[in-house]
Amino acid sequence: MAPEECISALGGWEGYELCGWRQKRRDESRWCVLRPRRERSRPAHCSSSWREAPALHDTQWRTVRDLPMVEHTVELEVPRVQVACPHRGAKLELLGWLDP
Repeated sequence: MAPEECISALGGWEGYELCGWRQKRRDESRWCVLRPRRERSRPAHCSSSWREAPALHDTQWRTVRDLPMVEHTVELEVPRVQVACPHRGAKLELLGWLDP
């Protein structure tokens, strides 16, 4: 199993896979920055209506802190997708593994 597949499996990011990672230092701390991306075949769902949204409206990258891994603090650079929900308009995609 490739390192990216292993990290993706451990991360529990349903519908997302790891597309890259890097290490960085802040002050005296070591950070691991992981960049998951949306699986292309995964249908998007509206976070408001919970229904499938056939169209994507926009994407913005957000940085969120995750649980530490060994001696590294972990950050995720997550693409937050806005979907064009036919019932509620432009809303964020529902991600069960990420708190609002």
